[in-house]
Amino acid sequence: MYSFLNLEPVHCSLSGSNCCFLTCIPVSQEAVHDLVFWRDVKKTGFVFGTTLITLLSLAAFSVISVVSYLILALLSVTISFRVYKSVIQAVQKSEEGHPFKVWYSWALSKC
Repeated sequence: MYSFLNLEPVHCSLSGSNCCFLTCIPVSQEAVHDLVFWRDVKKTGFVFGTTLITLLSLAAFSVISVVSYLILALLSVTISFRVYKSVIQAVQKSEEGHPFKVWYSWALSKC
């Protein structure tokens, strides 16, 4: 029988850090326990719901279709948020700047 209490992090060769399972996303053991034992219902429902929808989509459509639709949805949300922020800035006549400025500067500093 498997126990989540004895899971050990895996050493990631890409980032040089300890990671959860086979991904290179650092995750604490407590975060995994919280998800598995449904301690935060909203977060666990979102994670498992998203995983279920993704698996059902992969069962019905090809991987390329699922990935392209996910990227298209992300692009639509991003553009909608950018337009929304531009309209709010125009109405309020504020000078907040680009809403993704933080991520642009972070991405350019990594190059």
